[in-house]
Amino acid sequence: MADTSNKIGKVQDPTCKSDDIKIREFLERKIEEKEEQILKMEASVFQLANYYFVFQGVMLTAIINGSSSTLKCRHFWLPFCLSLIGAVLNIGTLLTIADKYKEALIQLDERTLIFYQHVYPKTFKRMHIENRKKKTWRNTIMFDSF
Repeated sequence: MADTSNKIGKVQDPTCKSDDIKIREFLERKIEEKEEQILKMEASVFQLANYYFVFQGVMLTAIINGSSSTLKCRHFWLPFCLSLIGAVLNIGTLLTIADKYKEALIQLDERTLIFYQHVYPKTFKRMHIENRKKKTWRNTIMFDSF
């Protein structure tokens, strides 16, 4: 039997993946996981804000519907304190989520840069410059809003 490997070249097993494909799939999976985490944080912020507005609505309804004989001006401290406690807890939680959100965005940018460096090395320099601009812009917004 003649050796045909020189004529045909090396035939790879289709079930065996090269290291480049494994790295690319790993990076894609990590980027997708980080994007999902960011989407979940965004959804939790909206849900938290909605709960806060519902809480304030219930408080306002209770004050309005309270009987005028039992609710006097000197009793203002109870709804005020409940509202204040709800606001402080909500703001604290929002700031915690915002910090995690900012970290997740930074990690996503870093993983995207690594992905582009590995998969598209010719466009990496341009992506790196765009990433620095985006990071500066994001830091300005995050600093101004908090």
